[in-house]
Amino acid sequence: MIVIVGKFDAAISGLAEEDHSPHILFSCPYWKVRLQILRTRRETRFNIASVSDLNFPGRIVAVRSGTDAHEYAQQNLKQTFLVVVDTQEELWDRVLQATAHAVITDDILAQAFYHRSIGCASCVLLSQKFGN
Repeated sequence: MIVIVGKFDAAISGLAEEDHSPHILFSCPYWKVRLQILRTRRETRFNIASVSDLNFPGRIVAVRSGTDAHEYAQQNLKQTFLVVVDTQEELWDRVLQATAHAVITDDILAQAFYHRSIGCASCVLLSQKFGN
């Protein structure tokens, strides 16, 4: 918004091109956001090694409302019990407390949380990236 009203000439931010293209001139993207899975290590009944392992009855996956992960899960994980939360903190709580088998979120958020959270000793960050 600050670029549109003329306070600044440029901005670096996470922004979907299709949402603002009439108002903003986009250069080459500096980051392509992909989706990534962070799963709990506490669940041993299910082998979750990729996104395809989530699409089964009995799997609980959490996503944040209105995100690419939410859209992806609605379209591709038809057999999964989907838990939709409002905040990123709620999403992390789901995996830390093992109230979801996995969460799906933007790769940069998943990696940052995984590497900075002491509680993530009980988490596994899957290397597969997907979506977008």
